[in-house]
Amino acid sequence: MDANAIISKIKFIEGTDIETGLEYCASDEVIYVETLEDFLEDDRGNALQGAFESGDIDTYHINAHALKNLCYTLGLNALGDKAKELDDAAKANDFDYIKSHNEELYSMYIEVTSKLRTIIDES
Repeated sequence: MDANAIISKIKFIEGTDIETGLEYCASDEVIYVETLEDFLEDDRGNALQGAFESGDIDTYHINAHALKNLCYTLGLNALGDKAKELDDAAKANDFDYIKSHNEELYSMYIEVTSKLRTIIDES
């Protein structure tokens, strides 16, 4: 694994702040990439989608909160910001807002994780 090459490519994904992500990972590129791989394996987006489909706002809140934190830790700020919006809505029990915006979050999640997986698989 060439962590530097992976990070160099991730920088081009819109809405990312790799420098912040690296700070959270002790400025160690290998730790950053391993944390990123863990994030992809964790698959919070699909857990969030499952909670949405079942109407379980408590589980939705837990997963939105976790997704937000993981995204910010990795410097995936645009995705983290969107997850924060829905985390806040879940905290406020505003399922109407969630219904109106969940698809946008889920689409963003799929797009970002797909790009990340491609970068890792090609490296």
